[in-house]
Amino acid sequence: MFRKTIQVALIAILSLLVSQLLLAQTVMKEGHSPGYFTMDYEAAKTYAAKNKLPIFLNFTGSDWCSWCKLMQSSVFSQKEWDDWVVSRMVLVTLDFPQDQNIVPEKYRARNDSLSRQFGIRGYPTYVVLDWDGKSELGRLGAGQDKTAASFIAELKALLRFSESSIRGFETKISGTALETYKAAVEDLIKQRNLLNPAAGGAASPVDAAMRKVEGLQESFALTVMTRAEKKRFQTEKKKYDRSRAEIDAWIKTDPPNTDANRKKYADFLKRIDSSRSVMDQLLEKYLKP
Repeated sequence: MFRKTIQVALIAILSLLVSQLLLAQTVMKEGHSPGYFTMDYEAAKTYAAKNKLPIFLNFTGSDWCSWCKLMQSSVFSQKEWDDWVVSRMVLVTLDFPQDQNIVPEKYRARNDSLSRQFGIRGYPTYVVLDWDGKSELGRLGAGQDKTAASFIAELKALLRFSESSIRGFETKISGTALETYKAAVEDLIKQRNLLNPAAGGAASPVDAAMRKVEGLQESFALTVMTRAEKKRFQTEKKKYDRSRAEIDAWIKTDPPNTDANRKKYADFLKRIDSSRSVMDQLLEKYLKP
């Protein structure tokens, strides 16, 4: 009886592991199912609009791109990713493989068109859209040290500015502060609608509008944080602003593309991401609608 119980438990564990592996590796070619990547962009957009969920576009070269394969292994095949993303985002794969049979013929021209529309210049590129399928919340890329946890943290920072999230925050404030915040939100949404994705990095009006909304949210959070939280946030904020100013000034010097400078750039980003992560963790519980 004991042996049979162990066998049943092992079968259950193996079944769970297999189901998680399939969830991570299977890319649907038709329709949409929560937690799975799909090539069916139209089905994904319909589901996102119906359920008010952001859309995650994975521009990839699945059978040749080493960075794409690394992210598949270190992020998208992890249980932590599956558990977090299944109810939070709609996942779309826009694949540009060497083996043309991987992508159905009916999607190939459409993938090329979307690549041009979003100004994709390399793989992988991850574009996050709001539930309307038009408003771009931001872009992410691959990284040698990225994990499911670190990538989720990056996504959380972007999703803070989804329309549902920024409008939901309105329930926390009132009076003149509410009117100021609503005006900032309307400006951000307007700037997003005017943005041409193919313009690449030319998103300064959107960035400025987003920083204003972010600043108003942070100002509110600081009024309700504990003294210790407030002190830690302000310390990390100073580090973050200083690192951003330093990297901006350094980039303006047009440094040569050397190993030393690539390491310096990576170190800048690491410092920025570290401070931003701490700030976002402190803000999260106060900014939830």
